[in-house]
Parts: sequence; structure tokens; C-alpha cells
Amino acid sequence: MRSSPQPFAALFVFLALSGCASPIAETAPPPVPSQTPAYQLSLPVAAELAPQLESGEWLVLGLAGAASQAIADPHVLIVLRDGSGAEIARRTIELPTDLLPPASAWPFRELFRPSSTPASVEARLLGNLATLPPGPDLAARVLRTFLDAQGRTIALGFLANSGPAEAIVERLGLLGRDATEGIREVLYAEPVADRIGSGDRVPFLVPLPLGGEDLEWEVFPIARASDGSRLPVTIQEVRSDRDDQDNPFVTAIVHNTSQEPVWLTLTGIALEGELWLAGDSLSLPLPLAPGGRAPFSLRLPGVGLPPEDPVEWLIVAHASPAEAGPVAVRSEVIGYEAVGSTLFLRIVLTGGEPAGTLAPAARAMIRGDEGLIVSAGWGAGPPSLAPGETAVVTVALPLPGGFDLTLGQLDVQGGGLPSTEPGS
Repeated sequence: MRSSPQPFAALFVFLALSGCASPIAETAPPPVPSQTPAYQLSLPVAAELAPQLESGEWLVLGLAGAASQAIADPHVLIVLRDGSGAEIARRTIELPTDLLPPASAWPFRELFRPSSTPASVEARLLGNLATLPPGPDLAARVLRTFLDAQGRTIALGFLANSGPAEAIVERLGLLGRDATEGIREVLYAEPVADRIGSGDRVPFLVPLPLGGEDLEWEVFPIARASDGSRLPVTIQEVRSDRDDQDNPFVTAIVHNTSQEPVWLTLTGIALEGELWLAGDSLSLPLPLAPGGRAPFSLRLPGVGLPPEDPVEWLIVAHASPAEAGPVAVRSEVIGYEAVGSTLFLRIVLTGGEPAGTLAPAARAMIRGDEGLIVSAGWGAGPPSLAPGETAVVTVALPLPGGFDLTLGQLDVQGGGLPSTEPGS
């Protein structure tokens, strides 16, 4: 990707000179009974109704599993009944795994719009008996909640692997109970790490709905034993700073040491000794080429964090294979504005010749007077740009407290994915 370093003082002069009815309710048709395949097992499971009054929809929440033996092809049959006991809706849903290990469980949620008001729900776990070799031995728990920069409540938790082998965590399910032990919410989340080594512990972050901080959360991972080598990425040049509002942020470089392009999600957890305090995640809008390096910054609100002590960081990378690596896209800074402790850059991207560019994005970083990276940010553009077509993206970069922008060196790059369709 093309790089365009330029000193801030010159950039500032250049920019200064050049930039002087209400919805209609629908009546659902009567339910059509569906044929449920024959399974060896049919076990009752917990399920509860949660009405969605504004839309007339009803949410079924439940927990399937905890059988003494492994279950292959697990499904859940859900039946809604009205006040007289008559069936008004029936649906069979598939659990997101081919095999449910012994004594494990998976929370489920399913939305219904029945023909009449349901009074009760029944659910059964369906499947076939299976022989399953010993799988990963994982423990999971929510540690605490905190508010992120958007004011959302985030659950911070951990996954610990006490088994003898590395594990791959495919999905996480969270089930929230109220003080009466009733099921009130089910959430799904992606793990922040692609692998968990034996004896390791990795974090997870899950946004909670309104009132979610008052629920007790149980965590249910779906994991399998590692079946190959992991995609090697490393984190380098980690730098911890605070901005002028005392919000901590971390800047680092991720290095793809594998031989193939990878998609990356980076998660930073602020630490106080061994205590995990808060965190944030960033998914890079472009894959990282083999051998490529990419800078990034993650910032957290200072509320609830130690006000003066240095913040240490745990950074975890989740890597997955990409079909293609990035290509260079022409980029140009056309405006900037420093607001508080954030520098906002307006960058114009231009679709490449001859076939245009998919997923155009911009990356910007600032180097200090010693040449070290002090901040980095990313901005994603539209899904595609035709040849010669332009789009403006905004990139936000956190600034260390007291940083003199006129002494900084700005580096901007544009990139995207190659397009094989002319004019796309």
C-alpha cells in the first residue's frame, strides 16, 4: 500500500491555504405443522417466554444440554400453547454444533409471531447418541461489567483451558438470570482469540442490553481440540499513554508472520497487576498481507480505572485466513480537526484501475520526534469504488497528553481488496 509521510507543520499550511406513520399490524397465518425427523433422544429442557410487546413478537429463551452422553446433530423442538393448551406454534431449531459434549449445554433464543397470545412454552432437546473423544476442558466466567466510550455496558470475562491440549473456541453463548433464577436474556459472542493453549486464560468482551448489568451471567463455550497449526501473528512495540482527559490508550504494531493473508481482530485489556479492569476490540477493515505490519490504537474511558498509576495492557489477536491480500489505493488528506484529545483526518480514497476496488479503507499513524509510533487509526469506506470513483473516510487518532502536533510526522495509507469485475 502506498505511504505518504508528511510533517504536520507542512500539512497544516497546505490545508489552511486550500480549504479556506405508524406500522400496520399483520396477522400471522395459522401455524403449519412441520415434520420433525426421528431422533434417538428427546429430552425436556428449560425454556421461558419473554414478550416483545411493541411488535407483537414473543421471544423464547432456554438452555439445552447437560445430558450424560454426547449428542450428535443436536436440535431443539419448541412448542407454544395458548391458555387452553392448544398448540399455536411449533419450530425445530438447530444448535450451532455437530456434537454436544457430555454435561455441556448451549443457550438458545428464538423469535415467534404466533397467531394468538401464548400462555406457555415447551422445549425438548433432540439428537442421536454419539461417542465423543475427550474434548477441551474449559471454564468460563464473567468477571465484571464496565461502560465503554459509547456508554454501553460491557461484560468482561475469561476462558480458561485446563485440558492437556490447545483448544479452538468457535462460539460463546451467555445466559442471563434475574434474582428469581428466571432466564431473562441470551446473547452470543465471538471469542477474541483463535486458540487457547493448555493452561492459558484469554478474555472476552460482550455488549450487554439495557439492565444487563443486574443479571447473573452464565457462559457456555463451544470448543474443539486444535486440529492444525495456528496462524502466527505477534504484537510488537507496545506503548501505553493517557490523553489530556486522563483516558488510557495503547498503541502497538501487529505483525503477520505467516505465509498467507489474514483477517485480524485485536483486543486490549487494561490491567492493574493481575486484575482485568476493562477492554476494547478493533477489527482491521483490511486483511494483513504475509509478513505485513499494521499499527493500531485502542482507547478506554478513564472512569473506573486507576487515575494516575501506569496502565498495563494485555493484547490478544484473533486471526483467520483471508482469500486475498490488500492492494494499494490512492489516498489524500483533505482536512483535519483536533477535538479534545483526538485528531480527526478526512481522507479521500480513489478506486483503482482497471476494475475498481473492494472494501476501500484508510490507515493513518503519527510518529513522534524520535520516530516512534504514538497513535494510529483506521477508517472504512463504502463496499466498493469503481475505477476513478472517490469516497471520503474519517480516521480518528487518539493523542497523548501534551503532544505537540506540529512536531509529529503523519503517515497515511489507502488500501482495499482487488476486484476482478470491471466497474465494480
